[in-house]
Amino acid sequence: MNYKAYNYIIISLLLAGLVSTLAINIYMDPLWYFDGNKLTKQNFAFNERLSKPNRYIKTSDNYDCLILGSSRATLLNESLIEGYNCYNFAFSGGKTEEYLAYSKWLNNRGASPRRIIIAIDDRDFTIVPGPINIPDFIQANSAPPVFWKNYLTLGSLNMSRRLLANISPLPRYYDDEFYCRIFDTAPVYKPELEDRSQVVLKENIAELYRELKGIFKNSEFIAYITPVSTWKVASRTERESKHYFQSAYAISTLFNPLYDFSIPSDRTSKTDNTYDGDHYSVELNNEISTVLNNGTTGFGIKVNDLSERDYINIYTKALNKYKAELMIDTVSVVSEK
Repeated sequence: MNYKAYNYIIISLLLAGLVSTLAINIYMDPLWYFDGNKLTKQNFAFNERLSKPNRYIKTSDNYDCLILGSSRATLLNESLIEGYNCYNFAFSGGKTEEYLAYSKWLNNRGASPRRIIIAIDDRDFTIVPGPINIPDFIQANSAPPVFWKNYLTLGSLNMSRRLLANISPLPRYYDDEFYCRIFDTAPVYKPELEDRSQVVLKENIAELYRELKGIFKNSEFIAYITPVSTWKVASRTERESKHYFQSAYAISTLFNPLYDFSIPSDRTSKTDNTYDGDHYSVELNNEISTVLNNGTTGFGIKVNDLSERDYINIYTKALNKYKAELMIDTVSVVSEK
């Protein structure tokens, strides 16, 4: 074989590999540039910080409602928000600083939602280890990278392989309509108390939300604190609990309504409706949608309706009640005033 023929074969093989990689990734669509996984109809959360903007910009003119939050809020079904065409922009490991960056990106790209739903985690009131992960295109206010740049990579090919082999990075997935679901094989939640003595509190958290609210001056805001296991609430130190109440109440002056679904209840004291004490079932999130739509508080409490003292007392009374029922033996987090 001469040198020219050898080069021809090498180049042909290389091109065939690139074309095959591109074709497979387009068909499996692991980063949601098109219509998602066409084969198994399941879409995994490989990179929601990129996948959700990819999907949003295809139909952004149709949305008049946004949901911002972490992975806990991904399970809130956007289609159940009545009177709005809502887009759930929540992503795994989301932090308030990232919601700010994404809100600026959305605003700069013309988003003008009538309603914004903010899902706040109790962990948002603390310093969570790890970097704040804001993609370059969000910071640069530019469009996401074009599909072929990502879909010519072996990294995306590995994502497609995992879709084909049903190897999800998380116990959750998105169905063919991009509604988040929990796998039947998700772990069984085994509650236990945590050592939170080293938790670092985040100061002035309300100021971040005040800044976020200022980005969309004409939007109506609704906020809620996501449910969390009673065992996790009982693990808070007295110092953390006081900070939690102060922060939540300060945020309630910005958003009306602000619902707190983390208050210990019969929902958050169960172990069969969550796989880790943070991520709750679709059914429980559907209940949250009902409260957000109708304002009923059969689940959770509306913080705005209460004085700070009453809020602390009601929350603490509920915690002590369920601690007794569940025989959780810890120091009472905050004495009733």
